Amino acid sequence: MKDFHLNQLNKVLNYIDDNLECDLTLGKIAKFGNFSSFHFHRLFRAYTTETLNDYISRKRIEKVASLLIRNKALTIAELAYTYGFSSNSSLTKTLKKTFEISPSRFRQLSSSQYDKIIKSKNGQKFEKFEEYICHINP
Repeated sequence: MKDFHLNQLNKVLNYIDDNLECDLTLGKIAKFGNFSSFHFHRLFRAYTTETLNDYISRKRIEKVASLLIRNKALTIAELAYTYGFSSNSSLTKTLKKTFEISPSRFRQLSSSQYDKIIKSKNGQKFEKFEEYICHINP
């Protein structure tokens, strides 16, 4: 992959991370990176090994998990609405699928109970869940 494409894709990944609460469409994101939709989709998949939708979904649930731990004032409904889930139950289902625990229980338990190695897509390894969550933009 050309350096130009890598630089543009890194800018796109930062854009996605900074705009998880927005409506992120293939067309909008491809345009931001100065790619055609077709070319962007192909490069994105090759670079991340994920589809754009899978990547955005994963980043959103990671962000929600981070906020569940960091900001106990936010309700599940607020998080679901802000991060594009169709309902509370949709967020709950996704969080249960990802972390095998409900959002309310996730919030109650100490993050230290989630010790495990989690590999992010950029190759960083974190020994504890709380270390991983701390690297997600607040």
